[in-house]
Amino acid sequence: MLVLRCAYIGLKYHGFQVQPEVPTVQGEIAKVLERLGYEKNLKYVSRTDAGVSAVDQIISVRIVDEDILETLNRELPSDIRIHAYTKREFSDLGILYKEYWYIAPKFLLDKNLLLDAIKHVNGMKHNYIQLVKKPSQLTVEDALMVVYVSAKIENGFMIFQVRGKKFLWEQVRRLVNLLVAVGLGRVSIRTFKKILSGEQYPSGIPPAPPEGLVLW
Repeated sequence: MLVLRCAYIGLKYHGFQVQPEVPTVQGEIAKVLERLGYEKNLKYVSRTDAGVSAVDQIISVRIVDEDILETLNRELPSDIRIHAYTKREFSDLGILYKEYWYIAPKFLLDKNLLLDAIKHVNGMKHNYIQLVKKPSQLTVEDALMVVYVSAKIENGFMIFQVRGKKFLWEQVRRLVNLLVAVGLGRVSIRTFKKILSGEQYPSGIPPAPPEGLVLW
């Protein structure tokens, strides 16, 4: 068994997970594996949405031949690359958390408001039911989790780093959008806290564009 570190630019893909009749990152890898005579099924750490990219998607394939990696990179599209590997079982990796980076324009927001909101998020269990796509399909238990966020400005961009054991559909992008709204004064800290307690926000919190999100 080989465990691979895979990077990709997700702009032209309908997410990572294979779907019928649309291009996906997993689908491209599976096609190459099948063409080379290997089992096309693979395991992976995180599903990413359409347009989302990755620096370190972790996948495993039932291959023991290390030389296959050079062939994989030669056969894969240029926006998908395998950049490291190890010989071990996927279940032995002991992955402790997932981390996403969201890269956004440098908004003219109130830094203190943003930091207050981030401080409220970090290390505390909150109900993220209002910050996911299709919340009606989830239970409160599904949406309760601890998330850590940091933010910095670099090269004229805002970079949000979001870490947690798991994330739900569009959760990171909706959380980033909500934090920016607080920093811009469009959502009060009081309302922000209510949303993270599971209270419904009348107009909903839309997700930030997928192109800014990277699985780190």
